[in-house]
Amino acid sequence: MFSINKALKKGYKLSNKGLSICLSKGDVSVTFDRVLRTANGSVSGIKLSIDKSPVAYNTISNFRPGKSININDFHKMLGHCGADRLHKTAKIHNLRLNGEFETCKECAIAKARQKNVNKEWKGGSQIPGERVYLDITSIKDVSYGGSKF
Repeated sequence: MFSINKALKKGYKLSNKGLSICLSKGDVSVTFDRVLRTANGSVSGIKLSIDKSPVAYNTISNFRPGKSININDFHKMLGHCGADRLHKTAKIHNLRLNGEFETCKECAIAKARQKNVNKEWKGGSQIPGERVYLDITSIKDVSYGGSKF
């Protein structure tokens, strides 16, 4: 999903070329040129390619074989992978991991789950419109997109 409103708030200009939606800012231009027909209209999309640059490998290759590195720093360097993957990667590159693997705040937020909301009817007013029930539960952290809710 992509928020066009968020892009507009950040200064992008919205335009179109036929059914293709274009967002542009300076030299950067993003065109949603994949138009998928639906029963009632269309949905615009974009094909994204995977960045295959060996960023993690280049980061690891900066360390000398046998060098010691903090396991929590290594965890962040490799994109928050699991402890077993950290140890295997360190072994492959002949790195020693020191310290104790701690709970990562970013990983905990990513795995957070909202509490179950009771779906049973507890009884209420018999007069229509007298009470309105609202679900106001939320997580307390700001999302990666910068929204609170």
